[in-house]
Amino acid sequence: MKNQKEKAIQNALKIEGYYQEEELTFLYDIVQKYKNNGIVVEIGSLKGRSTSILCEACNGGKFKRELNKFNEKIVKNELDQEIEKKTWAFYYSKLKKINYVISIDLHFHPISSNMIKVRGDTWKEINKLCFSYPNLISIFGPSNYIVNLLDKKVSIIHFNGSHQFDHIAEDIQIWWDKIQENGILIFHDYGIIREDIHVQIVVDLLLKKNQCDIIGSSGKTIAIKKKVKILKKNWWLNGT
Repeated sequence: MKNQKEKAIQNALKIEGYYQEEELTFLYDIVQKYKNNGIVVEIGSLKGRSTSILCEACNGGKFKRELNKFNEKIVKNELDQEIEKKTWAFYYSKLKKINYVISIDLHFHPISSNMIKVRGDTWKEINKLCFSYPNLISIFGPSNYIVNLLDKKVSIIHFNGSHQFDHIAEDIQIWWDKIQENGILIFHDYGIIREDIHVQIVVDLLLKKNQCDIIGSSGKTIAIKKKVKILKKNWWLNGT
């Protein structure tokens, strides 16, 4: 019988995306280990393959499945009102302790000739996940507008939006102060050197400048740990 992680990975692979099985396993394990009590943020979700893993690793799927079983008992009138009332209170308190996942995406593909269709397709798919995961908040918009609205620190942030050098470096700058001490930064497409993909250049620069320590990697996914509290403005200049 498959355990929760195996089921989560197999379900994620049914969603269109670029993360491979070994990378999803790595992502799940990192989130499980380092989620602490903070928010998990994802910048760039596409249709939600990695998003579903983040939610599962934060026990959102498990909570939903337990809640569904409870609802079935209510529908079948298997619970008296006093037990029902206490159980609702229990699940409400439990939900408050689950790590929330905030997934942010412009839902725009730069090489698509049909921008509106791409936005509609990816937005529709990512929002389906909100019905499966009560700890998922999906936001359509630029991440720099969202950061100042959060009143809680981020324990893990997954950068998988634009892969252009300036965009990645600026995203890191914008979110740095929101990330917990020893918080985790995860990047996808590390190891690919192309004109339009600069993830490795930015991550290597962070490591070279001693801003982060490497935690581990799998396939094209790498996780690094925040090392310094303050990141200088325009930290990437004079370092390439």
